[in-house]
Amino acid sequence: MDGARRSRHDGGVTHGRVPRRAALHVAVPLIVLLAPLLVAAELEDRPPPIAVSVDGRQVLVVHDATLGWAIRTLGLRAVPGRLLDVEGGVLDRRAFPGRSC
Repeated sequence: MDGARRSRHDGGVTHGRVPRRAALHVAVPLIVLLAPLLVAAELEDRPPPIAVSVDGRQVLVVHDATLGWAIRTLGLRAVPGRLLDVEGGVLDRRAFPGRSC
């Protein structure tokens, strides 16, 4: 050396750091390979829709549909009487308050 100080920009000394271009050549392919795996890990199969009979026709509803959703979406109108379960038994009043939609 001729005694002149070397700067960071003359291409010689990196002081243990990885050059920016080399880091990009590693990071970009790594992200491209790992991103689909991370997204796929978050996906899960949803339960299939449920077929219900409304006025004699079959309607598919999502597994977590509520009676309130069905009333609003399907335009149902209740007539006075007792609410029945899927087996035809009368539901007890306030037995399960449910949740707000």
